[in-house]
Amino acid sequence: MRYLTFGEMMLRLKAPGYERLFQSYELQATLAGSEANVAVSLANYGQQADFVTVFPKDNILTDISIRELRSFGVGTDRIVTGEGRYGAYYIEQGSNMLPNKTYYDRKYSSMYFAGPGCIDWDKTFQDIDWFHISGITSAISQSAADLNLEAVKAAKERGITVSCDLNYRGNLWKYGKKVDEVMTELTRYTDVAIGTAGEFATCLGIQVPAAGPSDEEFPTERYLELSRRVMAGFPNLKYVVLMLQINYSMDANSLCTTIYDGETFAKSRVLKSMDIIDRVGAGDAIVGGVIYGLNNLDSLQETAEFGVAAGTLKGSIIGDFNRVSVADVMGIVGSEALEQKR
Repeated sequence: MRYLTFGEMMLRLKAPGYERLFQSYELQATLAGSEANVAVSLANYGQQADFVTVFPKDNILTDISIRELRSFGVGTDRIVTGEGRYGAYYIEQGSNMLPNKTYYDRKYSSMYFAGPGCIDWDKTFQDIDWFHISGITSAISQSAADLNLEAVKAAKERGITVSCDLNYRGNLWKYGKKVDEVMTELTRYTDVAIGTAGEFATCLGIQVPAAGPSDEEFPTERYLELSRRVMAGFPNLKYVVLMLQINYSMDANSLCTTIYDGETFAKSRVLKSMDIIDRVGAGDAIVGGVIYGLNNLDSLQETAEFGVAAGTLKGSIIGDFNRVSVADVMGIVGSEALEQKR
């Protein structure tokens, strides 16, 4: 199995510790990007993972990014270059009741200018079995949205499995198109749809059922019904994956993952974290874990457990990349489900 992820990488500029931006006039620079995060996770799990994007040509950050991806074992030969700059985002890390604050600086980036025809999909999809995208690319600009749609159509024409993390970012959708209009069309060419309950409502117009009386933190029937509604609205889907989260503060939360294939509904245990170091990228870590599990583990239950464990581990790692192995994740799974199977 060979995986390819597609999206924009950025320079992540973070205020030190819990400082506000320029409180001490220092910034910590790392590399970031949702789809690159997924590729790194898959490579860390021993999988063949490649990344494709449009980087600015003759740019030192392009060279650094390629070198960084290669250091994880992610393939970079399919990357192309074009006009534009290297995008960035600034982040203030929240704590207690103060949330993270993110400020994007992505306008006029190479991905902002990229559009249909700039990537040779015949060449890019050679030997690829699984293609992963996110809704973030479609939020950058109209041309980037058109390229994202071109990509999934080309993948489906070649019989490649497509996964899409809806990944709604409200402060990026600025070019005039309605989110649900763009994402509904994109999802019609998708095999695996992944998101939060709120993202399925915003991006696809499918509402989570109203909460009823329940002792469960994440009521099973409620999220099973939402998964059924998504599958009914998009019968092309093979899997619906929900990433569920309750925040107690910026330092503590509960995570749960569900997977539905039209017949079986698997719900992971609820994992609680009380001392989160860096929650950015936790969703990408869940996505990487679920994609790995769907192709390497024996059941949806095991896959859901692996995904939520991967996402929980990410909260202990600084930066966007989830720098963990299969053994690390299995250590958190601790796995009653896996022990029973053995």
